[in-house]
Amino acid sequence: MNLFSEVQGFFEQKYSGRYIARLMQAVCHQDPRPFYDFFHAKFPGRLRASVYRRGGLRLEDKYSFYQGDRKRWADLALYLDGAPVALVELKFDDSFHELQLEDYLRVCKKAGLAFLVITRAPLTAEEIALLKKYGQRRAHYMDLVQYLRASRHPATQMLYDYFKEEGLIMEAIDSRSLYVFVHRLLKPWGGSGHIHSADGMTEGPKQFSSLLANMRLLASEIAPRVRRPRMAKRERSPTVEFEVWPKLDVKKTTSQLADWSGNVPPAWRKGGSVYVYAQTPIWLTGTWIYVYYGFRLSVWTDKQGLKVRLYAGISGPGLKRAGIEEEDRTLEEPIPRKMIEDPDIRPEVEEALLRLVARLAKKLLKDKRLPSVKIRKELKRIATAN
Repeated sequence: MNLFSEVQGFFEQKYSGRYIARLMQAVCHQDPRPFYDFFHAKFPGRLRASVYRRGGLRLEDKYSFYQGDRKRWADLALYLDGAPVALVELKFDDSFHELQLEDYLRVCKKAGLAFLVITRAPLTAEEIALLKKYGQRRAHYMDLVQYLRASRHPATQMLYDYFKEEGLIMEAIDSRSLYVFVHRLLKPWGGSGHIHSADGMTEGPKQFSSLLANMRLLASEIAPRVRRPRMAKRERSPTVEFEVWPKLDVKKTTSQLADWSGNVPPAWRKGGSVYVYAQTPIWLTGTWIYVYYGFRLSVWTDKQGLKVRLYAGISGPGLKRAGIEEEDRTLEEPIPRKMIEDPDIRPEVEEALLRLVARLAKKLLKDKRLPSVKIRKELKRIATAN
């Protein structure tokens, strides 16, 4: 266990943001470069390279203010040459209390400070709308992690390892090992030869597990942009799932049905697909609709290798009752394997998934069988989600 993880066990969950703030403050004192690069990306135009070179950047955790009769303590304040330029609020295992976010935004506007909230779980649609209203920013811990990873400083690497243990890092995916695992699920053993190497069979499940973890991180950014505003009381976190859809040899299946025991023999499998996706539920008065987004991994012939497609779906009781079939409620798009392999292109993957969801919503809006005005109105909103 990482030292930082072990020490965190002594703190109550509600203080997790303050604990992370202390770690960031201490590591920044030892190695400011990753933090300079991170904040420079988040606050373009506010941080000058000369400030970094002369050691004028620091993080402090003792910035307090009053908003009305409420005293607030910022998790971190970013100082340049001794003057505060931004407040940073960290949400790790906790969420905003009543009026907390608006208090920060109001005081930052009054004092001319920038504001950044860094979260682990998705913000609500209302919180995102409030940040946009005040022209302030949000980030996920994985946005910081990419800058920590580039440093070789021991303290920075300890913080990086801590975030990795907490599941906050997009992992690089070895698509060759992932192919071995998916191939084993979807095709018979016989004739596979070198594909089923011992190393591949051991590493493949690890890569699949990493892909599921990456999907959780993607969902943490996509879900708030898909959800409708003002549904906090009915809001549910996105869930990550996978489904295996094998294709069967029709001739063998038909000829052997008389002896079928209820199990599908490996020899009947002729490839197929594994879906890895997140589901975001959206509450409409009296019903739910569900938005799905993720990847379809397919194996057909050994020469083709692993085929990867983006996948989006929209479902719900109302759509099913209206007779809108699954093929009309889903959309796919082929992508290069790099889009699941390279963790540094996460923003492009997020945008591609959002565009696919929006295209699907527009497609459904053309269907005259849509059962209600409220579902049509929600699909119009999803079609313009950004």
